[in-house]
Order: sequence, then structure tokens, then C-alpha cells
Amino acid sequence: MSIIDSFLQNIFFKRVRGAPNKRWVSRASSQGEFSKFTVERNKKKISCCSIVPKRNQPEDCTDPIVVLSHPISRKAKYFFSETERSSVYLSKGLRVFAFDYNGFGESDSIDLYYWQDVVTVLNAIKIRFPGRRIMLHGASFGAFHIIRALDYLPANSTVILENVNKSLLSYWRRWPLTAFLVRLLMLMRFRPIMEMDVRSVAQNFDRPDLHIRFIACEKDDFTTLEEMRELYCALATVNKSFTVFDGAAHLAAPSKDPLSYQSALFVQSAIFLEDHGCAQ
Repeated sequence: MSIIDSFLQNIFFKRVRGAPNKRWVSRASSQGEFSKFTVERNKKKISCCSIVPKRNQPEDCTDPIVVLSHPISRKAKYFFSETERSSVYLSKGLRVFAFDYNGFGESDSIDLYYWQDVVTVLNAIKIRFPGRRIMLHGASFGAFHIIRALDYLPANSTVILENVNKSLLSYWRRWPLTAFLVRLLMLMRFRPIMEMDVRSVAQNFDRPDLHIRFIACEKDDFTTLEEMRELYCALATVNKSFTVFDGAAHLAAPSKDPLSYQSALFVQSAIFLEDHGCAQ
């Protein structure tokens, strides 16, 4: 990891590395057959885990594989088992994979190209399960950084963008000094920061086989409903849906309405409320 990358990672993401505590491991292990493994990027390790649901019959090989991409959290990949998000998929009989972004949790520090972590994990899953569709579910930071990696998904896969920002600067706007640093790096055209321009990716997106589902929370102060709607409208595909959880704060949709949250993950047709959408 370069000195600049290391400095910036320490500025933006303090205290996000470390071994999981016993409770997190116990919770994940209780949800199914739990195991950990690593994949390699730039000769460094990305820490991953899988949870296979308890089942009384063979796995249906037409089912998608679920890959989960975590928010900024010391829990990293364990965020999903701690918040019961993984159990939603496991209850449907789906395999669940999660990973720690580089510099988070148990993963080595590499650089600021977080979307390349996603590609590395997706490629490993595609090799292990050739021909299988993938449900790629990102939450907040994890949703933002999967956008540039969407072209690496197998055909007819599904993407969940839960509480996602439209730009790097929109997230850091709440912290003036950090926002100033982001602006400075953009002016310098610092490559890792420039590659976080997900809006331009959305505007040029050309994968009509993928279904993109947005999950927004009305009371979200970090990834506001307005900016999520803006990104949704900018996304150049018709195969998309948009669900709003009224009264819910950031990442609070599952606790606000668990049944509606589960339905939003698996809906097959667009949930698009006119007053929450863009002009047609």
C-alpha cells in the first residue's frame, strides 16, 4: 500500500480493522454452515466468509448466489449476520457470501480501489459456481463501491443498492474538513478518487439483463431519499425498481418493516412510486 493510500485510508476509515469478536462469529455460525476463506488481490488477502443454509434437500442449482458488500463498520462482513440481513436470504435457501473490503475487518490493506475488491470476490465466486446468477447486495458504502463492478456480474443477475450515495462528496459533506480533502483530491485528479465517480458509470450503464433494486429510507440523513432518486433516474436502464421505507433512518429498513424489506429484496416487478420517482 502506498504512503498516500495508507494516509487517506487512515483519514477516511479509522478503527475499521480487527479480528471479529466471539459473539459475531457465534451469530453467523448459528445461521447455517459457516466457514471463512480468503481470495487474493495484488498478492494481498481479502477475507471472506460463507454461510450455507440448513436444508433437507439438495441445493437448487438454478438459485442465485448471494454476495454481500458491507457499509463502513468495524463489523465489516459480520454486519449482515448481526443485522439479520443474511438470514433473509438463508431462509429462502440461498448461499450467502460476504467479504471485508481491504483495510477493513480481517482483510489486508491494499489501496483505495475498493471496486476492485468486489471484482476479485465476484470472479472467485464465478469460478466456484460457473453459470450461476448472483444477487449482489450492497449497503451504504458497500452499495456505492459495487456500482463500478456491475459489468462483472453473470447474465441475469440482481443488484440491491441499499441506502447508496450518488457521489463520494455527497457522503462526506457532513464532515467539512474531510469534504475539503475530497474536493482537493478531485481537483488533483487523484485516480482512486476519480474512479469513485459512480454517477458517470450509472449514466453509461448498458446491462439490460440485470435488475437493479434501490432501497431507500425516508428519514436517512446520510444517503438521502432525494439523492438516491437522482441516482436512480440517472441509471441508464429500464430494468430497475425503487422502494421507499417511510419513517426509516439510515440502514433501518429491516427493523422498520421486516416483511416489507424481505419482499423488496425478492420482488420481480418494479416497485416504483410516482411521488418518489423521476419524470417519465
